[in-house]
Amino acid sequence: MAVTEVYTFNDFLLDAGMLFVGSTPVGWGPTRGGLRFAPGITTRSPEFDGLTTPIVGQPRVTEYQSVISGNIADKTVASVGRLLPGNTSDGSSNNVIRPRNARSFISSGDSLADVLLVHRGSNGVSEGVWFKYALVSTWEQTGEDNNEVIRAVTIIALLPSTDSPNAPPFRIVNPFVGSSFAFAGW
Repeated sequence: MAVTEVYTFNDFLLDAGMLFVGSTPVGWGPTRGGLRFAPGITTRSPEFDGLTTPIVGQPRVTEYQSVISGNIADKTVASVGRLLPGNTSDGSSNNVIRPRNARSFISSGDSLADVLLVHRGSNGVSEGVWFKYALVSTWEQTGEDNNEVIRAVTIIALLPSTDSPNAPPFRIVNPFVGSSFAFAGW
């Protein structure tokens, strides 16, 4: 007689997620199609003659290229500022924003701080992916008739200068205690 196991799924993530930026988190506009997180883990195993399959205990993590990406429908000045690190604004009523010159280093003050992608949990507990520092690496703006303009954005995680150069540039966190943000302890 076969034994049947019953699995119930009661602890999973829901909806498109929300992107927050800053130590006092500010939402970064509505999204279309949800947001994606990719840890970007690269592994490598030592090679030797006769090896046909990686062996347990041999692979090692060699790199993290962690990204959050998605389509954001936000035309605010703050949103444009996040897209162009180190930009300057003339402060006029037209608010002309000038991107930084090429070949110049992006200082830590021009990076995005405390980027948090939060998904609502089915059990009432949210889960977040936290980049202590980040940078918008690519973005593209597209529009279409009778629809909103969308900015396809890719945000890369930056490792804090105080961390080991081999440390992962992200953390998985429960960002809420009650109804307020409470993520800390990088």
